[in-house]
This record gives sequence, C-alpha cells and structure tokens, in this order.
Amino acid sequence: MIQEGLIKPEQKFPKQKLKELLMSISRLQLDIADITDTAKLIEDLGFDSITLITLVVKLEESYQIIVEDEDLLMDFMETVSSLYQYILKKMETKR
Repeated sequence: MIQEGLIKPEQKFPKQKLKELLMSISRLQLDIADITDTAKLIEDLGFDSITLITLVVKLEESYQIIVEDEDLLMDFMETVSSLYQYILKKMETKR
C-alpha cells in the first residue's frame, strides 16, 4: 500500500486531467489534441476572464489548492505547461 504522503503530485494530477478540464470549460469546441503543452490559454484555447476565473475555482475545489490573488498577476496561466507546473508546485507545497 502506498502512503498518501509518498504519492507525487503528478500521480494525483496527471496532465491529461488538466487537458480534459481545459477542454470542458473552454468557449471553443476543442479536441484533446488541440490542447498541447505549448498552447496558450487565451490565444489558442479561447479563454477569457470568465473562463480563467472558472478554471481557478475548479482547480481550487478539485485539488484543494489555493491560488493567491498575487499569483494571478504572474504568467503561470499563459500556457498549458506553465499552468500544469504551477499546479504541481501548489500541490507539493501543501504536503
């Protein structure tokens, strides 16, 4: 049996789950293949301020992380990869 503390964040939250979440809340009709690591949330995936807020709320609820207000000024939500790395970091620091 694996202890909860020994599970790495990327095992709890595989990148595929993030891509599925992004696909479900995007304003565009996206296919999972459209959501590459380098895809930009706003330019490529059609996110706007409302969908970005929806994304933050869903991440906080689903993965028990807190996105601080000052973090919203950072560019962690620029690409799928930068968002994924931010989430993993937040999950790691809450252990």
